[in-house]
Amino acid sequence: MATSWSAVGNTLLIGRYSSYAKHLDSSPNSDTAAKVAAFDLDSTLISTKSGKLHAKDEYDWEWWHESVPTKLGDLYKDGYQIIIFTNQGRLTDENGRSAPETEMFKLKVEALFEALDVPLTLYAACANDNYRKPRTAMWEKMKEDYREIIHSFRLELSFLVGDAAGREKDHSDADRHFCINVGIPFFTPEEFFLQALPEPKTDKFDPAWYLPPNDTAIYTPIDLKPGHQSLLVLVGPPGAGKSTYYRRILQPLGYDHVNQDSLGSHESCVMVAERLLEEGNSVVIDNSNTKIADRRIWISLASKHNIRVRALHFTTPVDLCLHNDTVRALGGDQMNPERRIIFPRIPFRKLISQFEEPKKSEGFEEVIKVDFEWIGNAEELQIWNKHWI
Repeated sequence: MATSWSAVGNTLLIGRYSSYAKHLDSSPNSDTAAKVAAFDLDSTLISTKSGKLHAKDEYDWEWWHESVPTKLGDLYKDGYQIIIFTNQGRLTDENGRSAPETEMFKLKVEALFEALDVPLTLYAACANDNYRKPRTAMWEKMKEDYREIIHSFRLELSFLVGDAAGREKDHSDADRHFCINVGIPFFTPEEFFLQALPEPKTDKFDPAWYLPPNDTAIYTPIDLKPGHQSLLVLVGPPGAGKSTYYRRILQPLGYDHVNQDSLGSHESCVMVAERLLEEGNSVVIDNSNTKIADRRIWISLASKHNIRVRALHFTTPVDLCLHNDTVRALGGDQMNPERRIIFPRIPFRKLISQFEEPKKSEGFEEVIKVDFEWIGNAEELQIWNKHWI
């Protein structure tokens, strides 16, 4: 047996050990319903020998527990499809290209496959897109790859084992939330390999925390009717709800929209805002505007045209912003009318760390805080209420 490698762009790496024909004792288009035994990789099937978080070379690995290879062999004999779903963001660089670590990772995985010596497939999500757990595109890709020999999957008999469970010591809850999204049972490595008693698990983040009791809401009314010509400066990170607030609340009131994502540069925003104000329009500045220096130009423009200027400070919590930004970028066309891509996480964290809360002393007539309130139809809610981060 040997390992073959393929990829979907630079965002999903797929390693297969043996052919699909050996995965099932059944013919193509069989009515057999398959059961999947899925596993995370690091800190679940293997650990580093060095004790470091990341392997220093292709030899720096050992079984998480000595029972791992025997257990996986028994599962294969019992008719399970053995699948590995792993997040491996270090396999792409900041420009989305394959990173040098990729070859080392492949060599390590090939050695692991040979040691196990059972047919299986590994899916490695290499970027912050729909393949990354807890999002479910890796599961959907697996179903697509196996469709010629598997008619359907028995979700109730399938499961995933992973260390990202939401326990106090865990770095995340992505594995457990992946199982919730897919609809399969979840186990920690300790529960599955060592028969340990379940430990308390909590959600690092759950969008349901921010839903009202009846799952619907209307934005709390704020008197923002222009009356006389005015300028509104929206303040908040990506995903805070600024653009949605404009479309749902401010656009119907007659405000014009100035946004750097659509105009391309800060300079273009200033030019367009200046023109709109000269024409006598009321304007919304829909950028992040998270620093005093970012807001100074808008206050100056309002003063130049002798019009009122107010700030709307969106107080959406950071993790909810990340969730909203991810849903917008990856949740489909209806969630993303502006076709925005996901905001890079390192710049996002930097933006948050440098945030300066807007104050009247900057020159605003008023600073209005806008708390997050869900609004949308039932189909949008079903998408939004999944685990995305």
